[in-house]
Amino acid sequence: MPHLPALAVPLWLVLATAAVAQGSAPSWQTLAAPLDRARIDRAWATFDALLPRVRAALDAALASEPRPFEAAELVGDWRCRTIKLGGIGGGITAYGWFACRVTADGPALRLDKLTGSQRLTGTIHPDAPDRMILLGALHYHYEGPQPYAGPGTPDPDLRNMGGIVTMRGPDAVILFPEPHYESEADLLHMVRP
Repeated sequence: MPHLPALAVPLWLVLATAAVAQGSAPSWQTLAAPLDRARIDRAWATFDALLPRVRAALDAALASEPRPFEAAELVGDWRCRTIKLGGIGGGITAYGWFACRVTADGPALRLDKLTGSQRLTGTIHPDAPDRMILLGALHYHYEGPQPYAGPGTPDPDLRNMGGIVTMRGPDAVILFPEPHYESEADLLHMVRP
């Protein structure tokens, strides 16, 4: 067997072997950045404070049963937040508040989510006394609004967002069943500013 020069062994392997052999491996505290040490130290307190807020977001969106409403009740400015349910993590993700607006657009209404990195534009159509239907499309903050891809377009169009619009007390809630990304159902909770 040929003789290997001593430098052929990686330096990290030599140091790791020496540290284990001496029982002096550095602790995670000496390796972690100060901010990460502090975040780890308060992790459970952060979680305990956060969990009621996430539950409250879902409870607030669904506090009342759907009620009959007129299209005119939707017109105007709204604060809106997305609550994602299920999906990869299997849990609940409640995002912060953004700006939404509903305007009259001929016989239908138009919904625009105006802020945030993921936006939505679509039309709201009559369906039943206690619900309307949104046919919209996702777009990103750096793009212009995308049209809803209806019949005659390739299916599925991954930008399409179909939803059920309800009024629950003074709030509006849009349920997006089986969205294409990240979750099994999304709620867009809309409250007046």
